[in-house]
Parts: sequence; structure tokens; C-alpha cells
Amino acid sequence: MANIAGAAGPKKILLKGAETQRAEEGIASGAVNPGMNVNMTAAAESTGKQTYAAGATPVGASGAGAATPRVIVAKEDRLRGLGIDDAYANADELFLHVCRPGDIIQVLVASGQTVTKGLAGAAVASGKWNVATNNAVGEFLEGSGGALAADTHLRFRVF
Repeated sequence: MANIAGAAGPKKILLKGAETQRAEEGIASGAVNPGMNVNMTAAAESTGKQTYAAGATPVGASGAGAATPRVIVAKEDRLRGLGIDDAYANADELFLHVCRPGDIIQVLVASGQTVTKGLAGAAVASGKWNVATNNAVGEFLEGSGGALAADTHLRFRVF
């Protein structure tokens, strides 16, 4: 995975937002990379923590049919000295950020995507992010400069 910001660029997922107020911990169900969207599974709690798997950003109805996105992204594991390019394995303790509107995060965009700054996006079933016109949950703050050759972290603002 490459970071478009380069070697001197941000090496964390949460770039702007209240880190301590919306930090969560869980257990990984399958492989999860920082920057992927995750969803809670139906598995029983383990050591008092919920289990999360990579998945699409769900959009549920709220009030008079308004779409309410829920975005939860996996963060880097700083306690073990791991960064945004280090994946969690199945059953690893997982660090998460529960996003709110205005948060700026780095999301893991799927290879092959061509992202233009300002385009809307959402996570797909793999948990990786794509350009999206339906059920978008935010906008990309930078472009990819063409089709991505590998999964890449890009800056993203949550709606």
C-alpha cells in the first residue's frame, strides 16, 4: 500500500477529529487494514469487546427518509509500533475511530480507482473505498493522478 502523501506525509488515519472521544477498540474478524471501513459482527463479545469485519459503509434511514451514514474506520496500532501500512490479522485487537461529520481521515482506496479531488466516496464490501455516486458518505480531499496501481491511502472528509 502506498501513501500518496509520500514518505513525509501523514502516517496516521485520523487527521482531524476528536480522537479520544470517539476511539473504540474491538477484535478483528478476518484481515483488516487501517483505513478500511468496518462493521460490527453478530459474534459474541470477547474480553468485553465487539468483533468487527471489513465491510461497506451502511446507510440507514433516519427520520423522514434522510440517509444517515455510519463510518467506522480501522486505525493504526501505535501501541505495538505498527503504522497505517500494517494489517491486523484475524483475532487481533483492533483500534477504531467512529467518525462524525467534518472528520478528516485517510481511507484505503482500492487499486484501479481513479479519484479526482472533490468526488464523493463510500466503502464497498471489501471495506476499501471507491468513488461513489450512491450512498456517498464523504468527499476525497486529494486526487490519485490516474488509476491506482495499488491500494492507496487518500485524505477524505466525512459528510
